[in-house]
Amino acid sequence: EAANIIIQNCLMKLVEIANQHQGHLVKMIGDEIMAVFPKSDETVRAAIQMQEIITEYANSNGLQLGLRIGLNFGSVITENDDVFGGTVNAAARMVAFAKSGQIITNQSTVETLPKILQAQTRLMEHIPSPGHTERMIVYQIIWERRELTSARTYLKTTIPFNTALQLKHHDK
Repeated sequence: EAANIIIQNCLMKLVEIANQHQGHLVKMIGDEIMAVFPKSDETVRAAIQMQEIITEYANSNGLQLGLRIGLNFGSVITENDDVFGGTVNAAARMVAFAKSGQIITNQSTVETLPKILQAQTRLMEHIPSPGHTERMIVYQIIWERRELTSARTYLKTTIPFNTALQLKHHDK
């Protein structure tokens, strides 16, 4: 019973975040939501905020919760307040591929993003695409600061700080 209350609270937070980013809830399926967004950048921003909020909620309550988010941006078929089609099927494959704490998408979605959000993606691998001979190129959207690559170098040196360049050849 307590677990169901926690899940429902989390789902409500996710729906609220989707709404804040111009999203629309299509349906809830067990402990999942399906939402649609008018723009790919808002989709990614919502996914990042969802990961941040649920992680913060879990940490502050001593819970082990994690989201697996898969997204695909493209046209859908709308019928009776539901959505169907290749875009939906690809998003479902992204969710299935995602691990807890990940946001997964594909190359066609990454190509629609502004450069600033493209810079937050990392190529993961190529996975089989049912019904197609080519494999789907899968990207992870990096949302945690600790996952961002840092290019700092810490060197220990015996060269004096006031020396700009020191060359040695055969100990000379």
